[in-house]
Amino acid sequence: MKRLIIEESLKGGALPPNFYGTRVKEYKHPLDEDTMVTIVELAVAERHALDAGMALARELLPRRYYAHLINDQSMYIAFPNCLVHLERGDDEGEHQAQVIGQTFDIPLSQMRFLEMFEVDHPDAPAQGSE
Repeated sequence: MKRLIIEESLKGGALPPNFYGTRVKEYKHPLDEDTMVTIVELAVAERHALDAGMALARELLPRRYYAHLINDQSMYIAFPNCLVHLERGDDEGEHQAQVIGQTFDIPLSQMRFLEMFEVDHPDAPAQGSE
């Protein structure tokens, strides 16, 4: 699975040592029109996806951020101390995940989970005109 993490969302501001996955790449990304963040992409073996998601949920700051692990058909969305599983095409599941995310002050515009099966960052300000 591909795992996408905003480095600034983690307690301590960096991935803990021996964190699940192999680092694939790292890049800057606009979280909103005023905030640039660092996205770290890791490859995680399918058999470790659930454990990796739970570990992420424990490491996230208490508000404003989530992280996710994704493959072609499913996604784990890690919120602070909470993990949600979402299948491709599950509109109700996406809505439930968005409700959970809003309790952590995450804007709805940043939780377009089903679109992430097609595009890594559907909420990017630069892509809003496409």
